[in-house]
Amino acid sequence: MTIQFNVTVSGDAQSRVAIAQVQQRITSRLRDAIQRAALDLLAHVKAKKLTGQVLNVRTGRLRRSITQRVETEPSGVIAGLVGTNVSYGRTHELGFKGRVPVRAHTRKLGGKSVPIRAHTRQMDIPKRPFLGPSLNEKMPVYRKWMQDAIKGAARAPGP
Repeated sequence: MTIQFNVTVSGDAQSRVAIAQVQQRITSRLRDAIQRAALDLLAHVKAKKLTGQVLNVRTGRLRRSITQRVETEPSGVIAGLVGTNVSYGRTHELGFKGRVPVRAHTRKLGGKSVPIRAHTRQMDIPKRPFLGPSLNEKMPVYRKWMQDAIKGAARAPGP
């Protein structure tokens, strides 16, 4: 979701200062709302998607790897980021179809070690999304939080 606003003020310096203060309050409250949404999304993903509902937990590594942060870009865009740095998280979210390399290794067959040469293997892993659907489920709530933050900042008196 993108919310963008531009303000042009012509008039006395006092009006420009008042508008700048409102803009600072909006930015601050929006950042707080986005931080709250990112934390809520993180908790939702862990509790409602990665505890056996979408993916069956084996080690819990993917669930533990889900993190969130809020960044403000130089352009003023405030972004809430929720994701994982675990390589197979992307595969689960988006699916994968293609060939992957398999390294040479040994395999035990009938009590004997058998060498296996390097080769490629065709993979077709279906999508098992857990982040996108969570955001879609929660977006009406997050949109309201951001609208409330903007309205509250615009109505608040003083800096």
